Amino acid sequence: MKIKELNVIRTDKGLGNLKPAYIVEYDGKEQRVSMFNFQKNRPAPKKIRCVIENNYLYQDYKTLLDEFYEIGRSYLFKIKERRSTLKYYELEDERLGGGHLGIKLAIFRFIEQSGSWPKYRM
Repeated sequence: MKIKELNVIRTDKGLGNLKPAYIVEYDGKEQRVSMFNFQKNRPAPKKIRCVIENNYLYQDYKTLLDEFYEIGRSYLFKIKERRSTLKYYELEDERLGGGHLGIKLAIFRFIEQSGSWPKYRM
């Protein structure tokens, strides 16, 4: 696994089963890197940081998290879905325009006990 900053050549809105993606150049070929929901209606960046594993590319989560969250601060999230069988809540940051990073952020057992709205501390 390695992380590399790649030039975005263009975007692809996706058709059928293909999700919207950035088209980047890697290893002399054009490659698709899936977008997150919040990125679909934003201008394409000139570069994105990607994780490369076995010639599969995906966006580096840490880079995205660092863009929106600061260690030591608290953030409010909307509970998008409660997964009681798996004992976690899927959260959404409404600051991202209804989109989310697609990352299951945490298990919140204490919410059920305290009855308070969740705060996720980075």
